[in-house]
Amino acid sequence: MVIGSQSGNVQLAAGTSRAGFAAGGVESLRILRGVVRADGRTVPDNPVGYKVTKPRDTTGIYDIEFTTPFPGVPGASVTQVFNSGQDAYGPYPTLGGDTKDNAVIIFLLAQKMRVKTGDGGGGWSNSDFSFIVIGPR
Repeated sequence: MVIGSQSGNVQLAAGTSRAGFAAGGVESLRILRGVVRADGRTVPDNPVGYKVTKPRDTTGIYDIEFTTPFPGVPGASVTQVFNSGQDAYGPYPTLGGDTKDNAVIIFLLAQKMRVKTGDGGGGWSNSDFSFIVIGPR
C-alpha cells in the first residue's frame, strides 16, 4: 500500500511494522551502485545495470559502461576500498588503509565513466573501489 500526503511524503506499507518512506526528489532518478575489485571483477559477480572492463596494459584504470545510457550526464562518486590482501568482503574486516590512497573519476559521460585508483604516494595502482551513479531516468 502506498499512501501520499500533502507534505509530499510517500509512506510504504502503511499500517504495518515495516512501514517506511520512499526517497523523493524534484526529478525522476535512476541509481546504479557497485563494488569493483582490483582485478576488475565486480561484487557481486554479475552486476545489474553496468559492466566493468580494464583497458589493456593499464594499471589503476577501470571503465564502467552503463547498460542503459542516461539521457544526460549523471552525478557520480567513487571511493577506494582498502583490504591489505585480506578478504575485505568476508567476515573479517581490515584495519589497514592510508588516507592518501584514492580513487578519482577521470571522465563521466551519459553512457560510461572512467575511474583511476592510486596508492598513498600518488602512483597508479590497481585497487578495490566502490561507486554510485545517480542520473535522470
